[in-house]
Amino acid sequence: MKRRLSVILILLTFSLIAISCGNMVKTSSGEKGSEIEKSNDIVISIKEQKEKDLTLSIENKTNNEYVYGYEFYLEQENDGKWNNVPFLKDVAFIEIGIILKPMDINNENIKLATYFGKLEKGKYRIIKEFYKDEEKKKVFVEFSL
Repeated sequence: MKRRLSVILILLTFSLIAISCGNMVKTSSGEKGSEIEKSNDIVISIKEQKEKDLTLSIENKTNNEYVYGYEFYLEQENDGKWNNVPFLKDVAFIEIGIILKPMDINNENIKLATYFGKLEKGKYRIIKEFYKDEEKKKVFVEFSL
């Protein structure tokens, strides 16, 4: 009995260590932007914009449940082309699954300065990824600073 309890405690300890090490995702960005089509199933809109703080409204217009996280990407439009905006050094996101229920709306606050520092004026878009079973959707919302 003591041996079984010891094995369970060791496994639990290793599990907790693995979870703690794996719950932060480092981010990186390339140069070329994403090729993304507008989604009618999941719609992201800017609910509120205060300087460089955004509140996103994320609406699921389907009867399916989707999962997404806090991670996002930022792109800036230059000469009609979208280019990735690099994150500040050592930026990481908490890796957690947020459920977007069918026909429901979630709100999310993003403080752009936390992730990118000072941004120049221009046209931007935030891209988020949503998952349903094996399907992945990239959805974006455009805004200007």
